[in-house]
Amino acid sequence: MGGGHERQVGKFADLVTQADAAALFNVSPRTIRSVKVIEREAADLIPLIMKKEMTVHEAVKKVEARQREEIRREVAQKAKEVKLDERFNVWQADINTWQAPRQYDFIITDPPYPREYLPLYEVLAKRAKEWLVDGGLLIVMCGQSYLDEIYRLLDTHLNYYWTCAYLTPGQATPLRQRNVNTNWKPIVVYAAGNYKGKIFGDVFKSDASDKSYHEWGQSVSGMYSIISQICLPGQYILDPFCGAGATGVAALKHGCLFDGIDLDFESVDISLGRLHDATTT
Repeated sequence: MGGGHERQVGKFADLVTQADAAALFNVSPRTIRSVKVIEREAADLIPLIMKKEMTVHEAVKKVEARQREEIRREVAQKAKEVKLDERFNVWQADINTWQAPRQYDFIITDPPYPREYLPLYEVLAKRAKEWLVDGGLLIVMCGQSYLDEIYRLLDTHLNYYWTCAYLTPGQATPLRQRNVNTNWKPIVVYAAGNYKGKIFGDVFKSDASDKSYHEWGQSVSGMYSIISQICLPGQYILDPFCGAGATGVAALKHGCLFDGIDLDFESVDISLGRLHDATTT
């Protein structure tokens, strides 16, 4: 669809229903809605669309990224005044060198999915063996594309325990490299020693996706689904790929204690701000 055509779509949608405009211009109602969002939130992108230098889809992603960064800046600024609560801690640190102040009942985390990050899984397994109490669990959300390799890397230091399903909301995510549309993610569970904790189900669900604070972020509802089924209030959880702190917020909601680390300074500030809010609301 040409740029001028898209601009016409946006203007015309002011006068008629989205369904009527979509039928007239032979586009989907979703495209109509997208153009209106771009005009309202990022009018500077319209010329790029008109010149065919950017698609409507790319412009929508740009708008979402701008909104996410604005939220991140606001939360990070607020976090500068936060004093650490005794129920949580977050450090800017590298999992290769970080020295944990204690051992943990659970490590619940979501490492990056691209292939370049696969070596982190072996590092995670090695450090988890140090960080977990005897019988503790490493619970790792991951992508499907390299699952066979992830199993091999985690096998190097821990005992395989189970594989669970994390159901993702909304439309299926296309994995172009495998020609598969997926509606779930694996959660692989490994034990340090002999797990003797509570019985838990192996299907978890997120109510809605949430990329507001981090482009790779998970929803609090999804992480709470995991934590509430597996952990007991008062147990200690570590997330060594903390991101924007969704795991920590869910942990505090369930009455658990939480430590997190992340390489990114801004993400650490955002996590501290969200965790502080979770303990005061």
